[in-house]
Amino acid sequence: MVSKILKSRAGFTSIILYATQASKNHQVLLSKGVCDYDINTTIKDFYRQAALNKNIKKNAFHMVLSHHPEDSTKIIKREADILNTYLAKLKTKGIDFEQTQYIIYRHNDREHIHYHLLANYVTNEGKRFADGNIGIKAKIISKEVTKEYNLTPAIKKGQEREQFQDINKEINQYGNEDKRKMERDEPDRSGFGYGR
Repeated sequence: MVSKILKSRAGFTSIILYATQASKNHQVLLSKGVCDYDINTTIKDFYRQAALNKNIKKNAFHMVLSHHPEDSTKIIKREADILNTYLAKLKTKGIDFEQTQYIIYRHNDREHIHYHLLANYVTNEGKRFADGNIGIKAKIISKEVTKEYNLTPAIKKGQEREQFQDINKEINQYGNEDKRKMERDEPDRSGFGYGR
């Protein structure tokens, strides 16, 4: 299992439109505090909570978790358990996603299963979500979960970096659109798949 925090200018609308494209063969696996069956409502739910703290300018947290292609058959019936274990281990390191809204989408559009975790940097209490050193903590926990579930360890760092850069580019294509949509509070639905 490999984890990567994606640093981009993209907001909730861009990330959700990317994550829910029909070509991504997506499915919602876990969610908390947001509607997980209607994209427009999901986006509005995230922005409604983000409005609790206008001082937080970058309010969309985005992480990708990927498995080795050979692990697809191993994890398919244990995905929710693996993801819940991952989130529980992050909580022990001080990264508690239960304090905020989040949604996890599974993608099957590549040779390996991967997940997009989108969370709100504005907590349920209107404070900033604590994510100190999350990149390092996520990497350590990825290794622990890989071992615990007998998954294939990551070995090729360059290949992973390329893959995540491609994802970031694709998401950022919606970036300019995102600002306009935020003002209207309504995403452009053309060319995107909706629903689970």
